[in-house]
Amino acid sequence: MIEFLLSIIIAYLIGSISFGVLAGYIIHNIDIRKYGSGGSGATNVLRTIGKPAATIVLLLDISKAVIYLLLLNLLPNNTPLISTLSALALLSGHIWPIYFKFHGGRGIAPALGALLIINPIIGILSFLIAIIVMIISKYVSLGSIIGTLFGAISLSLVSFYNLPMFANEPIEVLYAIFGAILIVGSHRKNIKRLLNKTESKLGEKIKIKTDG
Repeated sequence: MIEFLLSIIIAYLIGSISFGVLAGYIIHNIDIRKYGSGGSGATNVLRTIGKPAATIVLLLDISKAVIYLLLLNLLPNNTPLISTLSALALLSGHIWPIYFKFHGGRGIAPALGALLIINPIIGILSFLIAIIVMIISKYVSLGSIIGTLFGAISLSLVSFYNLPMFANEPIEVLYAIFGAILIVGSHRKNIKRLLNKTESKLGEKIKIKTDG
């Protein structure tokens, strides 16, 4: 029980590391959550700081989930339930980071990182679908939501039916369902802006004021 709780707590604390917020302070001494969409993820970093910083933040946000779950899988007492709940805890930490007043990102990057470990095939397909929708619509949020829903539905199906070619555990349905709820819920303001046609499109820059 102690190992179970410790794994989940550590996952949340790692997820709470907001690389986007750190990039904003390090590069321009600003809180990027006060600009653009108000999030701390790579998309808002792209709009406020630029492509190089956004790329680094994206890779770090994906990596924190990938590395933690890979290390967790090496532990002898690890179980699919611990991995699944840890993935959800890490995702929750990204969205509600304890280090940054519980105001973080939308959760897409760490969710993708976790999905790539849970089911690489579905993770890659979800990523490709999200990218295609983003390119066609020019809306990152729309691509993120559709990619998330595709991943959630696909993972639920292969986990529920336990298809041999995917070798998924039934318990991973929890990640599919609750992970999607967390991500779509974190995009509620984006969804409202999409419906009102006021959502920022891919490539739009935000003017920022720096202390320099």
